[in-house]
Amino acid sequence: MDQPSVRLAVIGAPRVEGPASEGLALLRRAATRPAVAAAEVVVVPGDLSAQGAGAQLQAAARALRPLRARLVALPGRADVPSLQPGDATAWARDFGGDLAWPRRVELADGAAVLFAIDTARLDGGHDAVGPKQLAALEHLLADLDPGVRRVVALHHPPTQPPWLRMPGREPAPTLADVADLADLLRAHSVDLVLHGRAPHLTRAKLGTVVVLGAPPLGGDAVTGQRFVLDVALGLTDGAVTVARTQVAAPADRADLQAVFAQTEAIEAWVRLAERAYEAEDTFAAFAAAFAERDARLTRIDAA
Repeated sequence: MDQPSVRLAVIGAPRVEGPASEGLALLRRAATRPAVAAAEVVVVPGDLSAQGAGAQLQAAARALRPLRARLVALPGRADVPSLQPGDATAWARDFGGDLAWPRRVELADGAAVLFAIDTARLDGGHDAVGPKQLAALEHLLADLDPGVRRVVALHHPPTQPPWLRMPGREPAPTLADVADLADLLRAHSVDLVLHGRAPHLTRAKLGTVVVLGAPPLGGDAVTGQRFVLDVALGLTDGAVTVARTQVAAPADRADLQAVFAQTEAIEAWVRLAERAYEAEDTFAAFAAAFAERDARLTRIDAA
């Protein structure tokens, strides 16, 4: 019997340039896909606009208006230039949500919770979670009951392992306080992290934390593939499954085939790495058990 789960749709950066842009057309199309319709929450992890112009952000907001009740839209690095430091009001007006970050979204009648954090920093900071948000997120996570599933959404990747780097491309920028964030996510047993600024679909692990990076919907996608992530989080065991919902098929270009193959090879490598991490966790548990057994035997011998 299948365990109950909560479904989340993740739409990568649309990078809307204007009313006739490819990014806007793809965003409108993505908003109508069955995976998006079936999701309890729809996450867009930043870069909704190409250059942060007000008209670009407003066009993206209009395309996402049918999803507003279920929408978690995060500001990205490309979105911030048109917004004045401290002006979170404009973002809340266009994309919904509270003015304060982190934002909390209840899922599955409280069986899971999503926390959205602002790493593009509408408050004028740059490429950092910041001590205020870190402290608030730690308090919110610590306050949850142990059985509640935990999801965190942000713009920047919370880690930058070597297999997420494409040859010949700049790696996605990391956060100034990425180590502090990673420690917090592990310490509070977060199940899933969703982020943007990924050149392709990326998968990683932070201990037991599953980290998924959504590929861009518009703009310069590495593979030319345009799809929405259909993510299911198991409410019983926290297992994460990911499916792709195609939005636009890539052009049939021979020069892209090598890129496709390379991307699939990277994903296969990541899956192997995840199994290695699980084996390490099992080994660590066995080692701790043996150490405890040896300590008990030592105490018995001493008695």
